Amino acid sequence: MELIHREVRLSRRCGELKIACMGCMHYGAKGVREDLIDAKIEEAMSDRDMYVILGGDLIDGIHEKDKRYTSGECSYIARGECECCGIGESVVQREARHLTNKMQPLIKAGKILWWHEGNHESAIYTKQAGHDYVREWCSDYKIPYAGIEALSWLTVISPHGKRTATNTAVRFYTTHGTGSATTDAAAIRKLEACLHTMRVDVAASWHWHRLVAKPVHRQLGMARPRRGSPLRMRTFDSLAVACGTFLDSHVPGTTGYGERAGYRPLKPGCATIRIKPEVGNNGTERMTIEADTGSVSVAANG
Repeated sequence: MELIHREVRLSRRCGELKIACMGCMHYGAKGVREDLIDAKIEEAMSDRDMYVILGGDLIDGIHEKDKRYTSGECSYIARGECECCGIGESVVQREARHLTNKMQPLIKAGKILWWHEGNHESAIYTKQAGHDYVREWCSDYKIPYAGIEALSWLTVISPHGKRTATNTAVRFYTTHGTGSATTDAAAIRKLEACLHTMRVDVAASWHWHRLVAKPVHRQLGMARPRRGSPLRMRTFDSLAVACGTFLDSHVPGTTGYGERAGYRPLKPGCATIRIKPEVGNNGTERMTIEADTGSVSVAANG
């Protein structure tokens, strides 16, 4: 379990923080929707108040002795047909190089809040005696390393004038995920249990490739005391989010592992969490948390 503290300052009063939960890209496998990844990166770069959490399994970990490499399930990246591939690089090194090149705009702009390790990256380190890629990237690029799971305290600073601002704390439990969840309901049940166990505002996971969200009602609480100010109530609901995937595992002409496992086709994409801090007329601190899953928005309104 990793513990992370980040601060984000909104660019305008009454602004909204957006967090794209990008994970399960599986670079190296056939069926990666690079068009959707590029569009989400471009969206984050064009919005001053949009950030990214990387949820792990960004590279697939296909290697030369992998049956997927010989059966044609790997992409042009794993085959070495990408312009960024170096001479003499292994298949995994090609996947890693392509990914880090793709993430450079977000890295340079400081848009990545934290970076999780997935089971595919973990397998490279533990089973193939390879690099601990995610830990190395986080160290090189000064990004908080989130491991498999993390508890994160995100402070959202909202300007209210030239010299005043409101700080709103949002507590996250994020995990790459383990086990299986063959239905949307199963994924949400697991995340609801995490909300109550970890006592957080947002519980989010990837791994199951599900893209679904549900608000979970919570009780009132007390806002953090401030010097010289009266005590205030804080009211909020929490949110469970299964963050999706950018891998289309049902590709024409290829029998992918999604088909072999009997999974139904899933819509590629990622969830975007929207956080809007508010202060009511009676001094009650409020927070609206919404998850946009592409086709539907689910809100937890305080």
